[in-house]
Amino acid sequence: MFQRLKVKLNEYKYRSVPWLLLNWRKKGSLKKVTSIENHSIEKNNEYISILKNLFERLHNKSSQETLPCHVIKDALGFSIHKKKSFISSAGTGVFVKDGIVRKGSIVALYPGTVYYPSEPLFFQSLGNSFILQCVDGVMIDGKERGLSCKIFRSCAARDVIGTYRFCDTSWMTSQNLNPLAIGQYVNNANKEYPANVIYQELDITLSFPVHLLQFIPNINFNAPLLTREYGDEKDDILVIRTVLLIALRDINEGEEIFSSYFTEVKF
Repeated sequence: MFQRLKVKLNEYKYRSVPWLLLNWRKKGSLKKVTSIENHSIEKNNEYISILKNLFERLHNKSSQETLPCHVIKDALGFSIHKKKSFISSAGTGVFVKDGIVRKGSIVALYPGTVYYPSEPLFFQSLGNSFILQCVDGVMIDGKERGLSCKIFRSCAARDVIGTYRFCDTSWMTSQNLNPLAIGQYVNNANKEYPANVIYQELDITLSFPVHLLQFIPNINFNAPLLTREYGDEKDDILVIRTVLLIALRDINEGEEIFSSYFTEVKF
């Protein structure tokens, strides 16, 4: 029992904000939860195009009887779901339910409230193993209960454009409108189960179709603006950080999805 508790504590500390902040820098390197690839703008545009197509299908599904998971299967060739992990101490995991995930495909999205550096996250982080740290220090709180849930819902109610919401809140319920928004349940790889996905950060701007923002499972704690320059002119655009989980190889039906929480980034 002591050994299992020790394993749990070791896993949790790497997702704990206080631990992450204390270990931000060490010997010229930085350990973070991040993608291990630096994708080009063209690749990011490709991911955005895939999300647009997928969300348009979810938006236009033919009838209420058509389940979102069936839309995902038709669009991507696979579906995923949550069930008990192959790792006995890990609890819930994410599995390929139907079909095959091809290498380079978007497997899942990491939902939650987006916190930029200096924004308050300490109390939400206590006992919270669902916090993901991006390469630039942005953190995403993917916990669907308690204080984290209340903050997400409050921010979601704040940010609307006409009748359209900036985000999807259904990932915190049993009626998930976007079945890919379960990336927070993907477990850390180990020697027996190596990583088969990586994290890839992607910023969504308001050039994204407004009626499709309702399927984005992320919301900003505040509303940071990014300044974009065009010659002598400047404009501010709202940015919503999302994190995709990308397949490192083909992942077959019945396989569990595993990620590597940590990548060492050299400076």
